Amino acid sequence: RKVLTHRDIARMAEALERQGVRVIRMDVGEPDFRAPSVVVERAYQEMKAGKSRYTEPKGRQELREAIADYVKMKFGADVKADQVIATMGGAFGVYLALASTISPGDEVIVIDPSWPIYKSCIRYVGGRPIVLETRLEDNWEPNLDELNEKMSAATKAIILNYPSNPTGKALSKKTFKGIVEIAQDKKLTLISDEVYADYNFTGSGHNTVLNYPEVSYVLISSFSKSWGMTGFRVGFVISDLDRANKMAAIQSMLITCIPEFVQYAAIEALKCLDEAKRNLEVMKERAEAVCKALEPLPVSFYKPDGAMYVFPRIDVEGIDGSEFAVKLLEKKNVSVAPGGAFGNYFDYFRISLGQPKEALVEGVKRIGEFLSSMS
Repeated sequence: RKVLTHRDIARMAEALERQGVRVIRMDVGEPDFRAPSVVVERAYQEMKAGKSRYTEPKGRQELREAIADYVKMKFGADVKADQVIATMGGAFGVYLALASTISPGDEVIVIDPSWPIYKSCIRYVGGRPIVLETRLEDNWEPNLDELNEKMSAATKAIILNYPSNPTGKALSKKTFKGIVEIAQDKKLTLISDEVYADYNFTGSGHNTVLNYPEVSYVLISSFSKSWGMTGFRVGFVISDLDRANKMAAIQSMLITCIPEFVQYAAIEALKCLDEAKRNLEVMKERAEAVCKALEPLPVSFYKPDGAMYVFPRIDVEGIDGSEFAVKLLEKKNVSVAPGGAFGNYFDYFRISLGQPKEALVEGVKRIGEFLSSMS
């Protein structure tokens, strides 16, 4: 069975757009927010002032201190600047975390459905992804007994991503703590991708690995989603000092450092708390509108606790997610990501909330029309 990824659909959508077709883009996990104007201005001013030179591999001290202050303010976490590395976005943070943690033949547990980069990256550094599947029927809750059963002598790490891409699931404190305890007991590293920490709709606060310093961890975060800075390519990782130094050595070898003026822009972003808050409210509103529009359709879905996605299952017999995504694009000019890209979820598709609410609601309406024509 040919499984298409969101990238395949994006390429098809872009080809249509080049022909002048207006496509409602619900495939790409990129918010439509612009970076705050003060962030753009700061990058520009620093470039003009000649701040386009090498920095130390971990990033400028001022930026790392600002990140440490930010996580202290946000989560009450006590982190030193030397534990922080400014990375080329969250994706490169995933690579650094894995490259500094596992050796060829080691196993890493991935909780599906998951962002495809985790498995690709584990394989790239010579590891083996071991999948723990979660189910819509269980509200995407990982079963900790099943997690324990997946362990072997070769297991070195567990990757967490909550709020989740693609499901929008956020873990309860009890489940999060349960996973931390398993990791501690088995001496594993928790690699926690928390790029959607600011998009939490629950009101009960974000559970972060930073609040469990007793466990071996790497936190991955990014400026892309909270502040609409996807193209700036700036994120950060936080871990214990030894691992941070190891990751810095890898970063130094591969990219030297991230651009100096981008680091200054990131310092400015950390002051823009109102923008991050407003972006959260917009995402929450979009999620509610999309869920409401999906309700009458022949689909089942979990109402997201956070992140920027809804992950519906198509409740029509014999429909494959990849085929569905291609035909939906051809017939209705709406692009979605096929569920098979995120694991063994071939009758699902992912809606990204990266478009204005009106466009998303119109997109869902067209999905409904398309499903009616198929059943």
